[in-house]
Amino acid sequence: AGPRPGAADLSGIISPWGIRLEIEVKVDAVHEDDQKIFQSMISLHGGLYILVRYSHALSLVDNVAAGVALVDAAVAERVAALLAEVSSQVQSGSAA
Repeated sequence: AGPRPGAADLSGIISPWGIRLEIEVKVDAVHEDDQKIFQSMISLHGGLYILVRYSHALSLVDNVAAGVALVDAAVAERVAALLAEVSSQVQSGSAA
C-alpha cells in the first residue's frame, strides 16, 4: 500500500478547524504532473496544499524558517477566510 502517486511529503489536519494540510518539499526536483493532480484534488476539496522549495542560497536553518513562515501564513489566511465565512453566515442567519 502506502501513499498514492503524487502524494505530498507531509500530511496533516489543522486542528480544530479540520482542514487537510499537505506540504510538498522540493530541493532541486520538478513538481511532477501526478503531484499537480494531487494538489488540485486537495484544493478542490477544501484542503490546503503548500509547495515549499529549498533555496541553495539560504542555510538549512533559514530554509526551514522560510518554509515554516510560508506554511504559517497560508494557514492563517485559510483560517481567517473560514472565520469570515462563518461570521457572514451567522450575521445573515444562515448558519447551520
